[in-house]
Amino acid sequence: MTEQSSNDIFHASSFMQGHNAEYLEQLYARYAQDPNAVEESWRAFFASLGDAPNDATAEAAGPSWARADWPL
Repeated sequence: MTEQSSNDIFHASSFMQGHNAEYLEQLYARYAQDPNAVEESWRAFFASLGDAPNDATAEAAGPSWARADWPL
């Protein structure tokens, strides 16, 4: 029997990966701007994370090193 690392188990079972990641980032940014813009269950989830609202908004905006003139 092989052991799986905690990261492997999380990766295999988490809803916060893959195609869902971008959706969740946008939902979190919407929550950061106005907590009432998301459903109560998401408000409770995002509140439990304890992140600063500016961090969620900045993450959803993309990388700080992104080029403003790309793509053309």
